[in-house]
Amino acid sequence: DITCDAAEQSLRFAPSEPYQRGTTYTLQLGAGLRGQDGIGLLEPLTLTFQTVGFLGVSDVLPSDGSQGIETDAVITVIFNRPVVPLVTVEEQASLPSPITLEPAVAGRGEWLNTSIYLFRPQTALSGGTTYTVTVQAGLEALDGAVLVEPFQWSFTTVEPSVNEVIPEPLADSVRLDTAIQVRFNQPMDRDSVETRFYLRLEGQTANVPGQFEWAEDGAGFRFKPVANLQIASVYEAGFNDGVVAAGGGAALTGFTKWSFATVPQ
Repeated sequence: DITCDAAEQSLRFAPSEPYQRGTTYTLQLGAGLRGQDGIGLLEPLTLTFQTVGFLGVSDVLPSDGSQGIETDAVITVIFNRPVVPLVTVEEQASLPSPITLEPAVAGRGEWLNTSIYLFRPQTALSGGTTYTVTVQAGLEALDGAVLVEPFQWSFTTVEPSVNEVIPEPLADSVRLDTAIQVRFNQPMDRDSVETRFYLRLEGQTANVPGQFEWAEDGAGFRFKPVANLQIASVYEAGFNDGVVAAGGGAALTGFTKWSFATVPQ
């Protein structure tokens, strides 16, 4: 529908149906256009404009298909245009959470700015587990652009393993009042660790009794025997099968047992 307004000296074009998204349109006024005084347009006029496009995901972290991701990783989604307005910290709770995770994970979402969304897991992710993250279709940006199709990617967390032990493997002249220390690469399920850890004299089956003291982050412990170790003796330490991370998932892999010798006579 084309209308002219003499008072405003304007021409108005109203489309009979919506423009297509993400499309460049060209508007042309031919030289035959004349004013009320009969004077024609000096030269044809061509104008171009672009309609609102589609909302898209520009980048994600961890990246799609990545392996060995730390269990405390922050999940990040970067969109190609502003999705939410700038708000105060107190108003963050009213903003949409654009992602879902499978397996499900409890956590807290936060918009770093208008187009970057962060998700921080409440507890450690499960070790050695593949997570699939989905941004659901229908999410709308501030300019009206819409995510037409769901965006989905996956990553796999690192399997739980032992990073360090004290005394070290094959250490000798270990003091009799020594405590055993173990450091993992992620927070562990304490019950599975304590029930499957053993310290015993080489060739014997009876475990040395003792007490566990855990690090604040849950990724390590100190085992203090109730009595001094025996002099000039070899001890075996390690874990039986079934030790898992705090969030569950794959069992402890790699290095799981070692031995050391106490001070000689």
